[in-house]
Amino acid sequence: MAACDVSTVIFADFSILEHNSANKFFDSLAAGKPVLLNYSGWQRELLENNKAGFGCRQCDVNDYVEKVKLLMSQKESLRQIGLNARQIAETLFSRDHLAANILKLLESLARQKS
Repeated sequence: MAACDVSTVIFADFSILEHNSANKFFDSLAAGKPVLLNYSGWQRELLENNKAGFGCRQCDVNDYVEKVKLLMSQKESLRQIGLNARQIAETLFSRDHLAANILKLLESLARQKS
């Protein structure tokens, strides 16, 4: 992954996969690589809202090719897009952050049972 300019996460044309949580998505963020998805969903929103990559209409080859061209035309911006991806990994998906969220959930459930 260190040698790539952009990491891609590609799935078959099953709409249920727009709700997935693929490991390669999180690996790409942790590696600080811009991410390109061939689908929409929460991951696309996260990437585009944080300027960390792009998603496409579900398995739309033309949309995907356009996003590849867009990323490759912005080679000078790829470093910053990758840094944005890494920031997502550190702030939203770090072990400490996830553990704190789980702890809050468990404490909330324990209070409800009391």
